[in-house]
Order: sequence, then structure tokens, then C-alpha cells
Amino acid sequence: SKREGHHLGAHVDDRQLSGPLILNLSLAGDATMTYTHDRSRAPPVRVPLPRRSLQIQSGEVRFSWQHGIHNADLPADRRVSITFRQAPLSGTPRAA
Repeated sequence: SKREGHHLGAHVDDRQLSGPLILNLSLAGDATMTYTHDRSRAPPVRVPLPRRSLQIQSGEVRFSWQHGIHNADLPADRRVSITFRQAPLSGTPRAA
């Protein structure tokens, strides 16, 4: 919960295990996600994630920008979200 100091630390989801798309469905509790570029000094980008919204990460954003949610950007006491990613099946050959 917000009162306990929860946050989502800045990260890039595993580049090989999570596939080219990541979808995040926010169900309850608004939040603001902050994106920071992995290798440049581009200014951070703040993206509102209202409840009942769908966020899609692909391309440059998916692979070169870290994303996270600071505790101050969690206005509700509770946030519920579901993340969808396509992971390769174990033993399945990867496309080149």
C-alpha cells in the first residue's frame, strides 16, 4: 500500500524472456509511471495510468526505456494491475 512506502523501481522487463510487447491493464488505483531512457540524457517522461486503462510497451520504449512508479505517484491506497507478456515456451526454438 502507499502508506507502507510501496513503489515499482525503475527497470526494463527481461529483454529475452518477456517478448516484444508488454501490456499492463490497470484495474484499480490511478498511478503515474515514469520512463527514463537507458542510455541517453533524455528527460524523464511521466505517463498517467488511470484505473481501467491499458498501457502497451513496444519498440524503443519496450527495450530502451526503464519504467517505474514512485510512491508519491500512487495517490490511492491500493493499485491492482495485470501484466501480460509473451514468453517463449521452454524448449521451443527461437526465431533468429
